[in-house]
Amino acid sequence: HNVILVEDTMKALGDLARYVRVHSNAKVVGITGSAGKTSTKDMIASVISQQYTTLKTQGNFNNNIGLPLTILRYNGEEVMVIEMGMNHLEEIDYLTKIALPDIAAITNIGTAHIGELGSRENILQAKMEIIHGMNHGTLVVNNDNDLLSTVHPEGISLKTIGIESEADLKATDIILNEDMSSFRVKVDGQDYDVRVYVPGVHFIFNALIAIQVGLLLDIPMEKCIKGIETFELTKNRNDILTLERHIRVIDGTYNANLDSMKSSIDVLSGYAGRKIAVLGDMLELGDYEETPGLAYHFDDNASLSAYLQECLEENDVVLVKASNGMHLKEVINDLKEKN
Repeated sequence: HNVILVEDTMKALGDLARYVRVHSNAKVVGITGSAGKTSTKDMIASVISQQYTTLKTQGNFNNNIGLPLTILRYNGEEVMVIEMGMNHLEEIDYLTKIALPDIAAITNIGTAHIGELGSRENILQAKMEIIHGMNHGTLVVNNDNDLLSTVHPEGISLKTIGIESEADLKATDIILNEDMSSFRVKVDGQDYDVRVYVPGVHFIFNALIAIQVGLLLDIPMEKCIKGIETFELTKNRNDILTLERHIRVIDGTYNANLDSMKSSIDVLSGYAGRKIAVLGDMLELGDYEETPGLAYHFDDNASLSAYLQECLEENDVVLVKASNGMHLKEVINDLKEKN
C-alpha cells in the first residue's frame, strides 16, 4: 500500500476531488439554497439524465467531506449534479472551488442557519459564493425571492425563473392539487404544459430551475418535461403514510428550518378535511427563535403521541415536522403501530 503524508487530510480530500473534476470532460451543475436543495438536485438530475449520463450527490452529501466524496465517485459521466450546503461564510467558497461549476442554481434565500450567519443579507452573500468557482458560465436564480432578484453577478450570465415576478422562465396557469401540480411555461415563443407529481408550490419553483438548467445544457423541452414528470422524491423526506380510517400522516421529521417548515405547512394547507400540524423545535434558529402561541405544547413525545391517539378522526391529515434531533420519528412510529 502506498501512504501519502499530507498536512491536512480534509484539504487533501478536496484537492483530490478538484483534480478529478479538472481532468473530467463533464459539465458540472452546482446547487445551493436555504431549502429545497436536495429535491431540486434530484429534479435537475432527473431532467439531465433524459439526455446525458449523470452523476449526482447522494442524499445530502453536500459538505466539505460529502462533496469531494461525490466527485471521487466520478466514472466518466457527462454531467455532475453537485449539491452544496453551508452553515457559515466561506464554506461554499471552498466547495465551489473544488467543483468548478459550469452552471449554478440558487433555489432561495430564507432563514436557514440565520443563528450562525446573523442576517438574510449574510445568507445571500454566503450562497452567492457559489459563483467564485465559476469561469463564465450561467447562474440560475429564483426571481420571486426578494434578495435573489437583486443579484447582478459580473462575468456570468444570469437566468431567472419565477411565478409572481417577470422571469426568463415563468410559470402561469398554475393548478395545485393534493398530490400533484401543473403549470404552463413559454419557451422560445411556444407554450408547454408541465405536470409535477409532488404537491406544493415550492416544487413548481424546483421544476422551473430544473427545466432552465436542462435548456442551458441543450436538452429539448420535451425531454425536460419528461424529466420533471418522472421525478420521484428521495425517500425519508416528506413521505406520506395512510393509516386506518384514511388518516394521512406527512412525515417531515428529517429536518426543519423556517423555509422547509413553511413549505410543509403550505403542502398541508392544500389538503381537504381537518388538518393537524405537529411542529417541533427548529434547532438552527439561534436568537431568531420564538415560542409559538399554539394551542397545545408537549414536553415529551410520549404525551404528544397519547394526545394524538385520542383526538385523531377519520380523514384527518397530520403533518409531523421537526429537526431530526427532536426524535419526532418516534411519534410517527407510534401512530403506525396503533392505527
